[in-house]
Amino acid sequence: MSRLLWKKVATSRISSGPAPATGRRVSSSVLGPVPSDGQLQSQTPSSEDGQLRLNPLLIQMLSRGLHEQIFGCGGERPDEAAVRRSIKHLQKHGFWGQPATPLPDVQLSLPRLLGGNLDQHFRLLAQKQSLPYLEAAASLLEAQLPPQPESWAWAEGWTRYGPEGEAEPVAIPEERALVFDVEVCMAEGTCPTLAVAISPLAWYSWCSRRLVEERYSWTSQLLLADLIPLDVSAGVSSSTQQDWQEQLVVGHNVSFDRAHIREQYLIQGSRMRFLDTMSMHMAISGLSSFQRSLWMATKQGKQKIRPPTDQGQRPQRKANRPEISSWDWMNISSANNLADVHSLYVGGPPLEKEPRELFIKGSMRDIRENFQDLMQYCARDVWATYEVFQQQLPLFLERCPHPVTLAGMLEMGVSYLPVNQNWERYLTEAQSTYEELQWEMKKSLMDLANDACQLLSGERYKDDPWLWDLEWDLQEFKQKKTKKILDHPARRRSFSKM
Repeated sequence: MSRLLWKKVATSRISSGPAPATGRRVSSSVLGPVPSDGQLQSQTPSSEDGQLRLNPLLIQMLSRGLHEQIFGCGGERPDEAAVRRSIKHLQKHGFWGQPATPLPDVQLSLPRLLGGNLDQHFRLLAQKQSLPYLEAAASLLEAQLPPQPESWAWAEGWTRYGPEGEAEPVAIPEERALVFDVEVCMAEGTCPTLAVAISPLAWYSWCSRRLVEERYSWTSQLLLADLIPLDVSAGVSSSTQQDWQEQLVVGHNVSFDRAHIREQYLIQGSRMRFLDTMSMHMAISGLSSFQRSLWMATKQGKQKIRPPTDQGQRPQRKANRPEISSWDWMNISSANNLADVHSLYVGGPPLEKEPRELFIKGSMRDIRENFQDLMQYCARDVWATYEVFQQQLPLFLERCPHPVTLAGMLEMGVSYLPVNQNWERYLTEAQSTYEELQWEMKKSLMDLANDACQLLSGERYKDDPWLWDLEWDLQEFKQKKTKKILDHPARRRSFSKM
Protein backbone atom coordinates (compact mmCIF):
# COMPACT_ATOMS: atom_id res chain seq x y z
CA MET A 1 0.00 0.00 0.00
CA SER A 2 3.01 2.25 0.34
CA ARG A 3 2.92 2.95 -3.37
CA LEU A 4 -0.46 4.60 -2.90
CA LEU A 5 0.90 7.16 -0.43
CA TRP A 6 2.78 10.21 -1.50
CA LYS A 7 6.09 10.46 0.24
CA LYS A 8 6.04 12.54 3.38
CA VAL A 9 9.40 13.94 2.47
CA ALA A 10 7.63 16.03 -0.15
CA THR A 11 5.56 17.74 2.51
CA SER A 12 8.58 18.35 4.70
CA ARG A 13 9.92 20.63 1.99
CA ILE A 14 6.77 22.70 1.79
CA SER A 15 7.89 26.08 3.02
CA SER A 16 9.15 29.18 1.32
CA GLY A 17 10.58 27.51 -1.73
CA PRO A 18 13.67 28.69 -3.54
CA ALA A 19 13.48 31.35 -6.15
CA PRO A 20 12.56 29.90 -9.53
CA ALA A 21 15.60 28.84 -11.45
CA THR A 22 16.47 30.62 -14.63
CA GLY A 23 16.71 29.02 -18.00
CA ARG A 24 13.60 26.84 -17.68
CA ARG A 25 11.41 26.18 -20.67
CA VAL A 26 8.60 28.68 -20.38
CA SER A 27 6.13 30.55 -22.52
CA SER A 28 7.84 32.14 -25.50
CA SER A 29 6.73 35.62 -24.69
CA VAL A 30 9.90 37.64 -24.41
CA LEU A 31 10.07 38.75 -28.00
CA GLY A 32 8.73 42.00 -29.27
CA PRO A 33 6.07 42.44 -31.95
CA VAL A 34 6.56 41.21 -35.47
CA PRO A 35 5.97 43.57 -38.40
CA SER A 36 3.11 42.98 -40.77
CA ASP A 37 5.36 41.43 -43.41
CA GLY A 38 6.08 38.50 -41.09
CA GLN A 39 9.77 39.35 -40.48
CA LEU A 40 11.13 38.82 -36.96
CA GLN A 41 12.83 41.64 -35.14
CA SER A 42 14.51 42.07 -31.80
CA GLN A 43 12.57 42.93 -28.68
CA THR A 44 11.63 46.57 -28.10
CA PRO A 45 10.01 48.06 -25.02
CA SER A 46 6.23 47.99 -25.28
CA SER A 47 5.43 50.46 -22.49
CA GLU A 48 7.11 53.05 -20.38
CA ASP A 49 7.58 50.80 -17.33
CA GLY A 50 8.35 47.74 -19.45
CA GLN A 51 5.47 45.69 -17.97
CA LEU A 52 3.50 45.13 -21.18
CA ARG A 53 4.60 41.95 -22.95
CA LEU A 54 3.58 40.73 -26.39
CA ASN A 55 4.54 37.42 -27.89
CA PRO A 56 5.78 37.16 -31.51
CA LEU A 57 2.15 36.91 -32.67
CA LEU A 58 1.26 40.23 -31.00
CA ILE A 59 -0.83 38.53 -28.32
CA GLN A 60 -0.66 40.19 -24.92
CA MET A 61 0.87 37.98 -22.24
CA LEU A 62 1.27 38.23 -18.48
CA SER A 63 2.89 41.43 -17.27
CA ARG A 64 6.62 41.25 -16.77
CA GLY A 65 6.39 41.25 -12.97
CA LEU A 66 3.91 38.35 -12.82
CA HIS A 67 5.82 36.43 -15.49
CA GLU A 68 9.08 36.62 -13.57
CA GLN A 69 7.40 35.54 -10.32
CA ILE A 70 5.75 32.52 -11.93
CA PHE A 71 8.16 31.41 -14.65
CA GLY A 72 11.45 33.04 -13.69
CA CYS A 73 13.62 35.44 -15.63
CA GLY A 74 14.91 33.06 -18.26
CA GLY A 75 13.25 31.66 -21.32
CA GLU A 76 13.87 30.11 -24.71
CA ARG A 77 13.40 31.96 -27.96
CA PRO A 78 10.68 30.44 -30.13
CA ASP A 79 11.62 28.73 -33.34
CA GLU A 80 11.57 31.30 -36.14
CA ALA A 81 10.15 28.84 -38.65
CA ALA A 82 7.26 28.04 -36.30
CA VAL A 83 6.56 31.73 -35.83
CA ARG A 84 6.49 32.32 -39.60
CA ARG A 85 4.11 29.39 -40.08
CA SER A 86 1.82 30.83 -37.42
CA ILE A 87 1.87 34.27 -39.01
CA LYS A 88 1.14 32.78 -42.43
CA HIS A 89 -1.80 30.89 -40.95
CA LEU A 90 -3.18 34.05 -39.34
CA GLN A 91 -2.75 35.98 -42.60
CA LYS A 92 -4.62 33.26 -44.46
CA HIS A 93 -7.67 33.73 -42.22
CA GLY A 94 -7.44 37.51 -42.08
CA PHE A 95 -6.45 37.81 -38.43
CA TRP A 96 -2.90 39.08 -38.80
CA GLY A 97 -2.39 42.78 -38.23
CA GLN A 98 -5.79 43.41 -36.68
CA PRO A 99 -5.60 46.25 -34.13
CA ALA A 100 -6.08 45.31 -30.49
CA THR A 101 -6.33 47.46 -27.38
CA PRO A 102 -3.97 46.16 -24.69
CA LEU A 103 -5.41 45.40 -21.28
CA PRO A 104 -3.99 47.22 -18.26
CA ASP A 105 -1.08 45.42 -16.66
CA VAL A 106 -1.52 43.80 -13.26
CA GLN A 107 1.17 44.37 -10.68
CA LEU A 108 0.71 41.86 -7.89
CA SER A 109 3.12 40.39 -5.39
CA LEU A 110 2.55 36.62 -5.23
CA PRO A 111 3.67 34.23 -2.48
CA ARG A 112 6.82 32.26 -3.19
CA LEU A 113 6.23 29.07 -5.13
CA LEU A 114 6.49 25.73 -3.36
CA GLY A 115 9.12 24.08 -5.52
CA GLY A 116 10.68 25.17 -8.75
CA ASN A 117 7.65 25.65 -11.00
CA LEU A 118 3.87 25.76 -11.07
CA ASP A 119 3.46 22.00 -11.42
CA GLN A 120 5.59 21.34 -8.34
CA HIS A 121 3.78 24.11 -6.47
CA PHE A 122 0.31 22.62 -6.95
CA ARG A 123 1.56 19.06 -6.52
CA LEU A 124 3.20 19.79 -3.17
CA LEU A 125 0.25 21.88 -2.01
CA ALA A 126 -2.23 19.10 -2.85
CA GLN A 127 -0.04 16.48 -1.19
CA LYS A 128 0.08 18.46 2.02
CA GLN A 129 -3.68 18.99 1.90
CA SER A 130 -4.75 15.41 1.15
CA LEU A 131 -2.00 13.24 2.65
CA PRO A 132 -3.65 12.84 6.11
CA TYR A 133 -6.85 11.59 4.46
CA LEU A 134 -4.97 9.30 2.11
CA GLU A 135 -3.21 7.80 5.12
CA ALA A 136 -6.60 7.27 6.78
CA ALA A 137 -7.85 5.55 3.62
CA ALA A 138 -4.75 3.35 3.60
CA SER A 139 -5.44 2.32 7.20
CA LEU A 140 -8.86 1.10 6.08
CA LEU A 141 -7.41 -0.95 3.23
CA GLU A 142 -4.64 -2.51 5.31
CA ALA A 143 -6.68 -3.27 8.43
CA GLN A 144 -8.17 -6.63 9.34
CA LEU A 145 -11.69 -5.47 10.07
CA PRO A 146 -13.60 -6.96 13.03
CA PRO A 147 -16.48 -9.39 12.50
CA GLN A 148 -20.00 -8.06 12.32
CA PRO A 149 -21.97 -8.29 15.60
CA GLU A 150 -24.78 -10.82 15.70
CA SER A 151 -27.23 -8.47 17.41
CA TRP A 152 -27.57 -4.71 17.57
CA ALA A 153 -28.23 -2.58 20.63
CA TRP A 154 -31.63 -0.93 20.97
CA ALA A 155 -30.29 2.32 22.42
CA GLU A 156 -30.34 5.98 21.53
CA GLY A 157 -27.08 7.40 20.17
CA TRP A 158 -23.85 5.64 19.28
CA THR A 159 -22.96 2.11 20.39
CA ARG A 160 -19.52 0.54 19.92
CA TYR A 161 -19.14 -3.22 19.47
CA GLY A 162 -15.94 -4.87 20.65
CA PRO A 163 -14.14 -7.87 19.13
CA GLU A 164 -16.48 -10.28 20.92
CA GLY A 165 -19.60 -8.30 20.06
CA GLU A 166 -19.89 -6.59 23.45
CA ALA A 167 -21.87 -3.34 23.23
CA GLU A 168 -20.65 -0.11 24.82
CA PRO A 169 -22.33 3.32 24.52
CA VAL A 170 -20.00 6.03 23.22
CA ALA A 171 -20.38 9.69 22.32
CA ILE A 172 -18.90 9.40 18.81
CA PRO A 173 -16.62 7.02 16.89
CA GLU A 174 -13.07 8.16 17.56
CA GLU A 175 -11.21 6.46 14.71
CA ARG A 176 -9.84 8.55 11.84
CA ALA A 177 -11.42 6.44 9.07
CA LEU A 178 -14.98 5.14 8.81
CA VAL A 179 -17.25 3.48 6.27
CA PHE A 180 -20.66 4.96 6.96
CA ASP A 181 -24.29 4.52 5.90
CA VAL A 182 -27.51 6.22 7.03
CA GLU A 183 -31.10 5.04 6.63
CA VAL A 184 -34.13 7.33 6.82
CA CYS A 185 -37.80 6.49 7.36
CA MET A 186 -39.24 8.55 4.53
CA ALA A 187 -42.77 8.53 6.00
CA GLU A 188 -41.48 10.43 9.05
CA GLY A 189 -39.63 13.13 7.12
CA THR A 190 -35.91 13.73 6.61
CA CYS A 191 -34.73 12.92 10.14
CA PRO A 192 -32.10 10.12 10.21
CA THR A 193 -33.49 6.92 11.68
CA LEU A 194 -30.50 4.62 12.09
CA ALA A 195 -26.91 4.36 10.92
CA VAL A 196 -24.05 1.86 10.87
CA ALA A 197 -20.31 2.52 10.61
CA ILE A 198 -17.20 0.37 10.59
CA SER A 199 -13.64 1.39 11.44
CA PRO A 200 -10.38 -0.58 11.41
CA LEU A 201 -11.06 -1.46 15.06
CA ALA A 202 -14.81 -1.79 15.66
CA TRP A 203 -18.38 -1.68 14.40
CA TYR A 204 -20.73 1.14 15.41
CA SER A 205 -24.49 1.63 15.34
CA TRP A 206 -26.59 4.74 15.89
CA CYS A 207 -30.30 4.99 16.68
CA SER A 208 -32.35 8.17 16.69
CA ARG A 209 -34.45 9.30 19.61
CA ARG A 210 -37.52 9.15 17.39
CA LEU A 211 -36.87 5.47 16.79
CA VAL A 212 -36.20 4.42 20.38
CA GLU A 213 -38.72 6.67 22.15
CA GLU A 214 -42.32 6.12 21.09
CA ARG A 215 -44.51 9.21 20.98
CA TYR A 216 -47.87 10.01 19.50
CA SER A 217 -46.29 12.59 17.22
CA TRP A 218 -43.01 14.40 16.67
CA THR A 219 -42.43 17.87 15.33
CA SER A 220 -41.75 17.99 11.61
CA GLN A 221 -39.07 20.65 12.08
CA LEU A 222 -35.59 19.18 11.96
CA LEU A 223 -33.16 20.40 14.64
CA LEU A 224 -29.42 19.91 15.07
CA ALA A 225 -30.15 17.62 18.01
CA ASP A 226 -31.93 15.24 15.61
CA LEU A 227 -28.81 14.80 13.46
CA ILE A 228 -25.95 12.35 13.91
CA PRO A 229 -22.89 13.53 15.87
CA LEU A 230 -19.80 12.21 14.16
CA ASP A 231 -17.03 14.75 14.56
CA VAL A 232 -17.29 16.15 18.08
CA SER A 233 -19.49 15.23 21.04
CA ALA A 234 -22.48 17.39 21.90
CA GLY A 235 -20.88 18.72 25.08
CA VAL A 236 -17.76 20.14 23.44
CA SER A 237 -17.79 23.92 23.18
CA SER A 238 -17.08 25.81 20.00
CA SER A 239 -13.78 27.08 21.42
CA THR A 240 -12.23 23.63 21.07
CA GLN A 241 -13.46 22.97 17.54
CA GLN A 242 -10.15 24.18 16.13
CA ASP A 243 -8.60 20.98 17.53
CA TRP A 244 -10.70 18.66 15.38
CA GLN A 245 -8.57 16.00 13.75
CA GLU A 246 -8.55 14.97 10.12
CA GLN A 247 -11.18 12.26 9.63
CA LEU A 248 -12.23 10.41 6.50
CA VAL A 249 -15.74 9.06 5.90
CA VAL A 250 -16.28 6.63 3.02
CA GLY A 251 -19.75 6.00 1.64
CA HIS A 252 -21.71 5.29 -1.51
CA ASN A 253 -23.50 8.47 -2.57
CA VAL A 254 -21.99 9.83 0.61
CA SER A 255 -23.50 13.29 0.11
CA PHE A 256 -26.82 11.80 1.27
CA ASP A 257 -25.17 10.52 4.45
CA ARG A 258 -23.32 13.80 4.98
CA ALA A 259 -26.62 15.70 4.97
CA HIS A 260 -27.53 13.92 8.22
CA ILE A 261 -24.28 14.67 10.10
CA ARG A 262 -24.61 17.39 12.73
CA GLU A 263 -21.20 19.03 12.42
CA GLN A 264 -21.60 19.64 8.69
CA TYR A 265 -24.09 22.41 9.50
CA LEU A 266 -21.74 24.35 11.79
CA ILE A 267 -20.46 27.53 10.20
CA GLN A 268 -16.98 26.98 11.67
CA GLY A 269 -16.56 23.89 9.55
CA SER A 270 -14.70 20.72 10.47
CA ARG A 271 -11.70 18.81 9.20
CA MET A 272 -13.77 15.79 8.23
CA ARG A 273 -13.66 14.86 4.55
CA PHE A 274 -15.69 12.41 2.48
CA LEU A 275 -14.81 9.90 -0.24
CA ASP A 276 -17.67 8.79 -2.45
CA THR A 277 -17.40 5.35 -4.03
CA MET A 278 -20.09 6.35 -6.53
CA SER A 279 -18.03 9.34 -7.68
CA MET A 280 -14.88 7.23 -7.95
CA HIS A 281 -16.83 4.67 -9.99
CA MET A 282 -17.93 7.40 -12.40
CA ALA A 283 -14.30 8.48 -12.79
CA ILE A 284 -13.07 4.91 -13.33
CA SER A 285 -15.84 3.11 -15.23
CA GLY A 286 -18.73 5.53 -15.50
CA LEU A 287 -21.34 5.61 -18.25
CA SER A 288 -22.62 8.43 -20.38
CA SER A 289 -26.37 9.04 -20.58
CA PHE A 290 -26.65 7.16 -23.88
CA GLN A 291 -24.50 4.29 -22.63
CA ARG A 292 -26.60 4.04 -19.48
CA SER A 293 -29.74 3.54 -21.57
CA LEU A 294 -28.08 0.79 -23.60
CA TRP A 295 -26.68 -0.83 -20.47
CA MET A 296 -30.07 -0.88 -18.74
CA ALA A 297 -31.74 -2.32 -21.85
CA THR A 298 -29.13 -5.07 -22.05
CA LYS A 299 -29.39 -5.87 -18.35
CA GLN A 300 -33.12 -6.56 -18.47
CA GLY A 301 -33.73 -10.26 -18.79
CA LYS A 302 -30.05 -11.09 -18.56
CA GLN A 303 -29.37 -11.05 -14.82
CA LYS A 304 -26.28 -13.09 -14.06
CA ILE A 305 -24.81 -14.16 -10.74
CA ARG A 306 -21.06 -14.08 -10.98
CA PRO A 307 -19.44 -17.03 -9.19
CA PRO A 308 -17.59 -15.86 -6.07
CA THR A 309 -13.84 -15.84 -6.45
CA ASP A 310 -11.17 -16.09 -3.79
CA GLN A 311 -11.98 -13.85 -0.83
CA GLY A 312 -15.14 -12.72 -2.61
CA GLN A 313 -13.19 -10.48 -4.96
CA ARG A 314 -13.34 -10.21 -8.68
CA PRO A 315 -10.15 -11.25 -10.50
CA GLN A 316 -8.00 -8.34 -11.63
CA ARG A 317 -7.93 -7.49 -15.31
CA LYS A 318 -4.67 -8.07 -17.10
CA ALA A 319 -2.68 -5.00 -18.00
CA ASN A 320 -1.86 -6.33 -21.47
CA ARG A 321 -5.45 -7.19 -22.31
CA PRO A 322 -6.46 -6.88 -25.99
CA GLU A 323 -8.31 -3.85 -27.19
CA ILE A 324 -12.01 -4.07 -26.41
CA SER A 325 -14.64 -4.19 -29.10
CA SER A 326 -17.45 -1.70 -29.57
CA TRP A 327 -19.79 -3.53 -27.15
CA ASP A 328 -17.35 -4.95 -24.59
CA TRP A 329 -17.66 -1.78 -22.51
CA MET A 330 -20.89 -3.19 -21.09
CA ASN A 331 -18.88 -5.80 -19.21
CA ILE A 332 -16.47 -3.31 -17.64
CA SER A 333 -18.96 -0.71 -16.47
CA SER A 334 -22.27 -0.50 -14.66
CA ALA A 335 -24.94 1.83 -13.36
CA ASN A 336 -24.20 3.94 -10.29
CA ASN A 337 -26.26 2.17 -7.62
CA LEU A 338 -24.45 0.17 -4.95
CA ALA A 339 -25.75 -3.22 -6.05
CA ASP A 340 -24.49 -2.87 -9.63
CA VAL A 341 -21.21 -1.23 -8.59
CA HIS A 342 -20.56 -4.04 -6.10
CA SER A 343 -21.33 -6.63 -8.76
CA LEU A 344 -18.84 -4.97 -11.13
CA TYR A 345 -15.86 -4.54 -8.78
CA VAL A 346 -16.37 -7.38 -6.29
CA GLY A 347 -18.69 -9.95 -7.82
CA GLY A 348 -20.46 -12.69 -5.93
CA PRO A 349 -24.16 -12.98 -5.12
CA PRO A 350 -26.21 -9.83 -5.69
CA LEU A 351 -26.98 -7.56 -2.76
CA GLU A 352 -30.39 -7.89 -1.14
CA LYS A 353 -32.20 -4.57 -1.45
CA GLU A 354 -35.74 -5.68 -0.53
CA PRO A 355 -35.55 -4.41 3.10
CA ARG A 356 -35.06 -0.91 1.74
CA GLU A 357 -38.77 -0.79 0.88
CA LEU A 358 -39.58 -0.62 4.59
CA PHE A 359 -37.67 2.65 4.85
CA ILE A 360 -39.42 4.01 1.75
CA LYS A 361 -43.00 2.87 2.32
CA GLY A 362 -43.09 1.69 5.93
CA SER A 363 -43.74 3.56 9.15
CA MET A 364 -41.59 3.98 12.24
CA ARG A 365 -43.57 1.18 13.85
CA ASP A 366 -42.61 -1.18 11.02
CA ILE A 367 -38.96 -0.29 11.53
CA ARG A 368 -39.21 -0.97 15.27
CA GLU A 369 -40.77 -4.37 14.62
CA ASN A 370 -38.02 -5.29 12.12
CA PHE A 371 -35.17 -3.51 13.88
CA GLN A 372 -32.59 -6.31 13.85
CA ASP A 373 -33.23 -7.21 10.21
CA LEU A 374 -32.96 -3.59 9.10
CA MET A 375 -29.76 -3.06 11.07
CA GLN A 376 -28.32 -6.13 9.37
CA TYR A 377 -29.38 -4.70 6.01
CA CYS A 378 -27.62 -1.41 6.75
CA ALA A 379 -24.52 -3.27 7.95
CA ARG A 380 -24.43 -5.33 4.75
CA ASP A 381 -24.47 -2.12 2.73
CA VAL A 382 -21.57 -0.79 4.81
CA TRP A 383 -19.57 -3.96 4.22
CA ALA A 384 -20.37 -3.90 0.50
CA THR A 385 -19.21 -0.28 0.32
CA TYR A 386 -15.97 -1.26 2.03
CA GLU A 387 -15.38 -4.09 -0.46
CA VAL A 388 -15.99 -1.71 -3.35
CA PHE A 389 -13.64 0.85 -1.78
CA GLN A 390 -10.90 -1.78 -1.52
CA GLN A 391 -11.01 -2.33 -5.27
CA GLN A 392 -11.63 1.27 -6.31
CA LEU A 393 -8.99 3.30 -4.50
CA PRO A 394 -5.94 1.72 -6.23
CA LEU A 395 -7.70 2.05 -9.59
CA PHE A 396 -8.66 5.66 -8.90
CA LEU A 397 -5.10 6.62 -7.97
CA GLU A 398 -3.87 4.86 -11.11
CA ARG A 399 -6.36 6.57 -13.44
CA CYS A 400 -6.12 9.96 -11.68
CA PRO A 401 -2.52 10.06 -10.40
CA HIS A 402 -2.20 13.81 -9.83
CA PRO A 403 -2.72 14.69 -6.15
CA VAL A 404 -4.76 17.76 -7.08
CA THR A 405 -7.55 15.45 -8.30
CA LEU A 406 -7.93 13.78 -4.92
CA ALA A 407 -7.52 17.05 -3.03
CA GLY A 408 -10.18 18.71 -5.16
CA MET A 409 -12.52 15.77 -4.69
CA LEU A 410 -12.13 16.00 -0.91
CA GLU A 411 -12.79 19.74 -0.86
CA MET A 412 -15.78 19.58 -3.20
CA GLY A 413 -17.31 16.96 -0.92
CA VAL A 414 -17.68 19.43 1.97
CA SER A 415 -19.16 22.42 0.17
CA TYR A 416 -22.19 24.12 1.69
CA LEU A 417 -24.50 27.06 1.06
CA PRO A 418 -25.45 29.34 4.00
CA VAL A 419 -29.12 30.36 3.80
CA ASN A 420 -31.59 32.50 5.74
CA GLN A 421 -35.38 32.78 5.83
CA ASN A 422 -35.39 33.68 2.14
CA TRP A 423 -34.57 30.05 1.37
CA GLU A 424 -37.95 28.86 2.63
CA ARG A 425 -39.64 31.58 0.61
CA TYR A 426 -37.72 30.45 -2.47
CA LEU A 427 -38.84 26.85 -1.94
CA THR A 428 -42.47 27.92 -1.54
CA GLU A 429 -42.44 30.11 -4.64
CA ALA A 430 -40.63 27.44 -6.66
CA GLN A 431 -43.23 24.84 -5.69
CA SER A 432 -46.07 27.23 -6.52
CA THR A 433 -44.53 28.01 -9.91
CA TYR A 434 -44.05 24.31 -10.60
CA GLU A 435 -47.68 23.51 -9.82
CA GLU A 436 -48.87 26.40 -11.98
CA LEU A 437 -46.77 25.25 -14.94
CA GLN A 438 -47.98 21.67 -14.43
CA TRP A 439 -51.60 22.82 -14.60
CA GLU A 440 -50.95 24.90 -17.72
CA MET A 441 -49.28 21.93 -19.38
CA LYS A 442 -52.17 19.60 -18.49
CA LYS A 443 -54.70 22.14 -19.75
CA SER A 444 -52.78 22.50 -23.02
CA LEU A 445 -52.74 18.73 -23.46
CA MET A 446 -56.47 18.56 -22.74
CA ASP A 447 -57.15 21.24 -25.35
CA LEU A 448 -55.02 19.40 -27.90
CA ALA A 449 -56.84 16.14 -27.14
CA ASN A 450 -60.24 17.82 -27.57
CA ASP A 451 -59.15 19.38 -30.86
CA ALA A 452 -57.93 15.99 -32.08
CA CYS A 453 -61.25 14.38 -31.17
CA GLN A 454 -63.05 16.90 -33.36
CA LEU A 455 -61.24 15.41 -36.37
CA LEU A 456 -63.26 12.22 -35.97
CA SER A 457 -66.26 13.95 -37.50
CA GLY A 458 -66.21 13.27 -41.22
CA GLU A 459 -62.98 11.27 -40.82
CA ARG A 460 -60.94 14.45 -41.15
CA TYR A 461 -58.14 12.80 -39.16
CA LYS A 462 -57.14 10.93 -42.33
CA ASP A 463 -55.83 14.21 -43.74
CA ASP A 464 -53.61 14.89 -40.72
CA PRO A 465 -50.01 13.64 -41.27
CA TRP A 466 -49.51 13.06 -37.51
CA LEU A 467 -52.84 11.53 -36.52
CA TRP A 468 -53.98 9.47 -39.48
CA ASP A 469 -52.26 6.23 -38.39
CA LEU A 470 -53.56 6.24 -34.82
CA GLU A 471 -56.29 3.94 -33.53
CA TRP A 472 -59.58 5.72 -34.22
CA ASP A 473 -62.03 2.88 -33.57
CA LEU A 474 -64.86 3.74 -31.21
CA GLN A 475 -66.16 1.59 -28.39
CA GLU A 476 -69.74 1.74 -27.28
CA PHE A 477 -70.23 2.13 -23.57
CA LYS A 478 -73.52 0.88 -22.16
CA GLN A 479 -74.89 2.97 -19.36
CA LYS A 480 -76.15 1.04 -16.40
CA LYS A 481 -79.78 1.60 -15.49
CA THR A 482 -80.25 3.33 -12.15
CA LYS A 483 -82.78 2.01 -9.70
CA LYS A 484 -85.82 4.16 -9.04
CA ILE A 485 -86.11 5.10 -5.40
CA LEU A 486 -89.90 5.66 -5.38
CA ASP A 487 -90.88 2.31 -6.90
CA HIS A 488 -91.90 0.86 -3.53
CA PRO A 489 -95.44 1.85 -2.45
CA ALA A 490 -94.42 2.35 1.16
CA ARG A 491 -91.71 4.79 0.14
CA ARG A 492 -94.15 6.70 -2.05
CA ARG A 493 -96.51 7.08 0.87
CA SER A 494 -93.74 8.21 3.20
CA PHE A 495 -92.49 10.87 0.79
CA SER A 496 -96.03 12.05 0.05
CA LYS A 497 -96.52 12.94 3.72
CA MET A 498 -93.47 15.19 3.81
